[in-house]
Amino acid sequence: MPPVDEETASLREELGKLVEKLRIKQEAVRDDTSLGTPGQKPGKASTKKLLKGHINKVTCCHFSGDSRHAVSGSLDGKLIVWDCWTGNKIQVIPLRSAWVMTAVFSHSGSFVACGGMDNMLTIYDLNNRDGNGMAKMVREITGY
Repeated sequence: MPPVDEETASLREELGKLVEKLRIKQEAVRDDTSLGTPGQKPGKASTKKLLKGHINKVTCCHFSGDSRHAVSGSLDGKLIVWDCWTGNKIQVIPLRSAWVMTAVFSHSGSFVACGGMDNMLTIYDLNNRDGNGMAKMVREITGY
């Protein structure tokens, strides 16, 4: 490794300070994950953003790893992929059965899997669309 010159050393020091400053700001706006102290009532919950789109009961909701997108499933037989920052629907995926009970994102955020009372696990690719513009079904597994 070549010797570190003075400019490189000062840039590394500046980068370290910026990273620490960013870490402090992230910590300040981070969600509180504690359950509180025993015997105390929890704080009042408030609505940050109301996402409207389903016409029946919502049975599941899952946030993607980037915390910007969410997928929700409902007894109306649709999965909706949301942009939580704007409140807009990104995709509406019609399902074969209205009995969806769970829906989750993959770690990459490119796939959504859903399952329900029809004992089917269905995986959709959000980046590839079929001829109708809907998310393409990658796999359908029966018996689960």
